[in-house]
Amino acid sequence: MILNDSTNFGGMIVDWSVVATIVAPLITLFFGAAVNRAIEKRPRLVAYLGHVSAHRIQQENGIPLDVFTHSVVLKNAGRSPAHNVRLTHQILPNFDIFPGVQFETSVLPNGEIDIVVPILVPSQELTVSYLYHPPTTWNKINGPIRSDEGMAKTLSVLPTVQFPTWVNAIATGLMLLGIISLLYLFVHVLLLAM
Repeated sequence: MILNDSTNFGGMIVDWSVVATIVAPLITLFFGAAVNRAIEKRPRLVAYLGHVSAHRIQQENGIPLDVFTHSVVLKNAGRSPAHNVRLTHQILPNFDIFPGVQFETSVLPNGEIDIVVPILVPSQELTVSYLYHPPTTWNKINGPIRSDEGMAKTLSVLPTVQFPTWVNAIATGLMLLGIISLLYLFVHVLLLAM
């Protein structure tokens, strides 16, 4: 069936050239914005809680000592450096940053304490490990993480099974085949309706 310039839908005439003139720039606008966002050269900080653990240590005097630890993993997953990366803390216990980078601490007017890393280059990853005693717990330590360019995105990380590359390739191929089939079915039904 060949499409005409206009179609009659129950008494309403649709001029397809007008519809195409309106829809094409809108589709191009959203597609262009998505491509620009994907390839834009900017930093993208992501962070997640690495682990939380508790240890009971027997001291020489026989009294057990509880020690808590946790770590925060921070990565610049973007394509440009992040400047003045600030890890805000309500309480700053003993900590270690791996791998070693230059940093400084600063006390904010509200009493919170920032660890400030001057620059985090693209793909650079830091692990900040904390060591503290009760009654302090992990959720009373860390605050927001930010840089001059914006806030870090905090990820909820769960252990998952990593499938081999060939399984992922087959799954991707089947998904693409399904999308193409659905598009074909949609266009076919649309053409039959006209």
